[in-house]
Amino acid sequence: MHKNIVLIGSGRFGQSVGYLLEQAGADLAIRTTRTNAALRLNFKSTPKTLLYDSKQQGKLKTLSDELEGLSDILVLIAVHDDELKRVAEQISELRLSWKNCSVIHGSASFDEKILKPFAERGARLGALHLTCPISSPVEKFTPGSAFTFCGDKDLGEVLTQVITAAGYEFIKLNDVNRTLYHSGCVMAAGHVAALITVAGEILATSGIAENEVKKILYSLLTAQSQGLQNLDEGQAISKLLTGPFIRRDKQTIEKHIATLREISPKFVMLYDLLGNLTTSLTTAKPPQPIQ
Repeated sequence: MHKNIVLIGSGRFGQSVGYLLEQAGADLAIRTTRTNAALRLNFKSTPKTLLYDSKQQGKLKTLSDELEGLSDILVLIAVHDDELKRVAEQISELRLSWKNCSVIHGSASFDEKILKPFAERGARLGALHLTCPISSPVEKFTPGSAFTFCGDKDLGEVLTQVITAAGYEFIKLNDVNRTLYHSGCVMAAGHVAALITVAGEILATSGIAENEVKKILYSLLTAQSQGLQNLDEGQAISKLLTGPFIRRDKQTIEKHIATLREISPKFVMLYDLLGNLTTSLTTAKPPQPIQ
């Protein structure tokens, strides 16, 4: 593990993974932020906090001076996807050499090659993506959380030890289509959250109290999650499909649609779309990787 961590971007992912790396024995030496917001987590280190915005570049000289005083560095770039290339170009130029240093980013959309300017100056590269959605910085991730990684083999081995020792899954994803990978993650996280929100609205409209709605949703989602975990090797995820569309219960489906239409057209549209998708998935052939 590297001695010093440099955190470029101190949002939810940056702070949370920075905390994980610190627990593995590294020091959080520098962290950048757009504002003077305090660290939300109780780090053991006392990092130098610097203002940095890739669109303004006003504080790059200060950051450059601080970096020159460090060795054995792991840079974690935790910025929005549309900033990543620009940030990599700007930060890589702050040292003549990044030899014996490693640089990783946290984007699902890109592999390690977007960090090429660092590699040209001697750094090892990697892309580390957390598959567990978080709404704020956390000291511990949800049990069963997984990180995916692509990049330098030796760096991957180091991160494997850190992450598995903390009790999380580590999955190597070299040579995959990152756009499709990210799309699948978005559908399984953000889109599912949107679906849960709509389901909650429907349940609440039926007359169920908000706290009871959350209990019902939690029960349904926990059962599906447990079912996914219990699938045998070779079993398709579609084995988890259930409900009136699977049973071909036409009268129940028609009653649902008629009632939902009285509440909101968007509910009918979503119910019908997902119902037809459910039906099609029971007869679909397994997907094949893009060659």
